Amino acid sequence: MKRSFKYRIYPNNLQQQELLDIFNFCRFLYNSALEERISFYKRYKKSLYYEIQAGALKDIKQEFPEETRKIYSQTLQATLKQLDLSYKNFFRRIKEKSKTSGFPRFKNKFRARNGRPGINF
Repeated sequence: MKRSFKYRIYPNNLQQQELLDIFNFCRFLYNSALEERISFYKRYKKSLYYEIQAGALKDIKQEFPEETRKIYSQTLQATLKQLDLSYKNFFRRIKEKSKTSGFPRFKNKFRARNGRPGINF
């Protein structure tokens, strides 16, 4: 039997701003990676995969040093894995001929937190 614990955090104003900055950059990364996949497919008729995009994270961290200074690399990898999972689920639903086979969407500031309606501090 697995146990899980939930803890409520109460960040101060500086911590809230840092968390929002991290969320915003992860949203930017997700949207950029989605745009890259779409344009790559339109141009070459081939798909990009997580491994290819994750290999570019080092360059991304060098290009945006101020934004990625406080973000762990695992967080950025998880963002790309979330996009990859969205693609896999989309193609699985297409294969099953499901009625809800929507293409992965771009995330706005209200959709960027794994479908949760928002983190209220």
